[in-house]
Amino acid sequence: MGLIANIKTGIEARLAISIPSYTRAAYQSDISMNKFKGNSALFAVHPVSATEVDGLIGAYTLDHQFKVTLTNSYNAGAKSQIGDSLKSSRITEINDDILATYRDLVINKGNIDASILLISEMSIEDAEFIDEEKVITVTFTFNIKYKVNK
Repeated sequence: MGLIANIKTGIEARLAISIPSYTRAAYQSDISMNKFKGNSALFAVHPVSATEVDGLIGAYTLDHQFKVTLTNSYNAGAKSQIGDSLKSSRITEINDDILATYRDLVINKGNIDASILLISEMSIEDAEFIDEEKVITVTFTFNIKYKVNK
């Protein structure tokens, strides 16, 4: 397994620990393809862009952005019960889960992969809705600085 695959697998393992009510999405790239009945609390992890930066002698150093998407249901049962307050509450809960996850990733970066030097620059995007499934998705991104020996 390559370095990026190790980092992605390590992030997924930390997610399973820090937010155990979530499970890995079967469809990682197109979240809407997942079956949300019975389990709408899902996560997906993607490596995004990477840039080489000044770093250590004898290694090259990259800042690699990773994207994590969390989903959860805002279905309260009967259609008439679905209101803005329930959506807002779910968005707040997902954002709290994101903060718990990010904290765990930063503290346990060495458990993800030994090459990781720093996890930083977290950004949370606006919530999106998959209305036909009554599911909210929130994506956050962060940079992982890691070294690769020459």
